Formats: sequence, C-alpha cells, structure tokens
Amino acid sequence: MMEKCHMQEDQTVEKKRNNHPPRGVPRATNRRYPLDLKVRAVQMRLEEGFSFALIAEEVGVTAHTLERWVKRFQQFGEAGLQDQRTGPGARRQRLPEPTVDLAGVAHGSM
Repeated sequence: MMEKCHMQEDQTVEKKRNNHPPRGVPRATNRRYPLDLKVRAVQMRLEEGFSFALIAEEVGVTAHTLERWVKRFQQFGEAGLQDQRTGPGARRQRLPEPTVDLAGVAHGSM
C-alpha cells in the first residue's frame, strides 16, 4: 500500500507503508493455533500440493512455521501438531535421585 508523504510544499514522495519488522529481526510470538487449522494446512501441502508460501499467507503464519508443522506431522502424525510447551522451563532438567548401594551408602550427592 502506498501513501503520499509531503517533504516540502512542491515535492511529493511516494512512501511504501511497511508494517513488518526489518529483515533479520525475528517476530517473536507465542500465538497458539487450533489443531484443526494445523491439520488442514498440512493437508493442503501434502495432499493438494499447494506451495508453502500460498498456504502460509492464507493461514496467517510464516512459511517456516508451516514447514515445521509438516515435518512434525510426517514424523509423529496428528499428535505432532498438538501444542507443545515452549519458553523458560520447557525443558527443565531434574537432578537424578541419589542411588544407594547394598551397603546403604548414597552415591551421586555432594
């Protein structure tokens, strides 16, 4: 979409409206999409052969997101499209429980 930007009285410059972040700046969102939307998008790619770009534009996601959905679907089926926990603590690791040998001595602790 173009809008006119007046620089001076007698100069008019066309300026492209840009609502997107600059290239290289990720669009960080935690948006969740319904399972049926993901399944339909994946079907459009795998069964109907539409391009990633076309489907992504129609669904409102990036082509990269759609590619991830397709890969997860191919690996895990519909279960791979279920929402997955992300962010801090998503992969919180626990320390292993100390083991006790037959003599009753704990191992693995300080």
